[in-house]
Amino acid sequence: MPQEITKQRWESAQTEELRDHIYGSYDLNFYKNIYNNIFSLLEMNPNEFEEKTIAEIGPALYPCLADIKTNKSIAVEPLYDLFPLHIKQLYIKNNISCISEPLEKIQDDQFECDEIWVFNVMQHIIDPNLFINKCISFFKIFRS
Repeated sequence: MPQEITKQRWESAQTEELRDHIYGSYDLNFYKNIYNNIFSLLEMNPNEFEEKTIAEIGPALYPCLADIKTNKSIAVEPLYDLFPLHIKQLYIKNNISCISEPLEKIQDDQFECDEIWVFNVMQHIIDPNLFINKCISFFKIFRS
C-alpha cells in the first residue's frame, strides 16, 4: 500500500524540482513530445475535448492543456504562485484557470470537470490514497 510522506518532505522535494525546472533546461518541445506520446498511448484524440471541462493535476511549467481546445481548462498546481511571470503568462494565454493548492485540499464543490488528467504526478503526492479518492469524487473520466 502506498505510504504517506511528511508535508515537510513534500515541500522540500517540490522546491528542488521547481528550481531544476526553472534554472535547468526548459524545452517546450520536450513537454510537447511527452504529451504527444501520452495521447498516442491512451488513444486520445486531441480534438475530442472541445465540449469538455478538463482538470489537469500538477501540470508544472507546461500544461498539456496548453495544446488542447476545451470548453474549460483547469490546472491544479500547488506551486503556481512560485512560477516566474513567463510561465504564468502561458497559462493565461491559453485560458487555463489555476487552483494553486494540492488536490487533496480542494473541497468537493470547488470545481466540477468531465475529466481529470494526472500525467507524471503520482510520485509527488503526499497521501496517495486520499489523492485517488479525491480524483474519484471529482471526475467522470480519470486518465493517468
